[in-house]
Amino acid sequence: NNPLVITLSSSIISIITINKQEQFKIECPPNTVELQAHNSHRANLKGWCTTSNFDNVNYSSPTNFPGGKLVYLNYNDEQNEKVPFLIRTPTLDCRTGLKIWKDSNADILLTVPKEHKLTDTFGDCLDSLDNKILLDSKRYCNEWFKKKNCSDDELLNNLNKSLKSNDNNSSNIKLKLLKKDCRWIPEVYNKNRVISTPEKEIIANCSMDCIIQCYAIHIRKDNNYGILFRLVQAKVYPPKNIITGKCMIVDSSDEEN
Repeated sequence: NNPLVITLSSSIISIITINKQEQFKIECPPNTVELQAHNSHRANLKGWCTTSNFDNVNYSSPTNFPGGKLVYLNYNDEQNEKVPFLIRTPTLDCRTGLKIWKDSNADILLTVPKEHKLTDTFGDCLDSLDNKILLDSKRYCNEWFKKKNCSDDELLNNLNKSLKSNDNNSSNIKLKLLKKDCRWIPEVYNKNRVISTPEKEIIANCSMDCIIQCYAIHIRKDNNYGILFRLVQAKVYPPKNIITGKCMIVDSSDEEN
């Protein structure tokens, strides 16, 4: 299939069409399909998953939220029932570890390399989702932004993209880790698939395979807006070349001798 090109007056936005790949079989969570195959050198994954038809994304009415409001996202499945909008990621690096806030919730930044065979299609998927939100923001201009008319340039400039570029030829995606009744909602497993905790596993320079949920659009008071992602499940791989279980420090007196 050819890419779908949609024009917003002065802006031309290419939405990448995503096809289900049948040649690889992987375990996708419910309500997702395989996005595109790859061969990971760090895991047994041969693909990742997403709900690929963005036309089936639907929105709640805006809800007040500190600093602005939230529009919650869901996805209409084949039975037209609303289900969570899930994406399975390729293996991504977490260079800074877990950042816990005063409210006990947390954030992580995952690095998405540019022009890398494992992450190109994942990046295209997020770009396509941003484009979907951008198109729909025109339709919901009054409801979301309390404005009768929104210009294309204004909507484009106010959109906070899901992937944030950094200085290392890569981009970052931010995921939220939420708690309910003082317990973590996401399930975090170690490399041996044993259930663990975010504090123990998500440390600086680890890497992880994730199932994430696109759960809301955050609209700030200045009308900047963007998608919020939360972690649903992760399998975490420890940093490489980290020695544990044996003291490698030589006493100063031994070095002098």
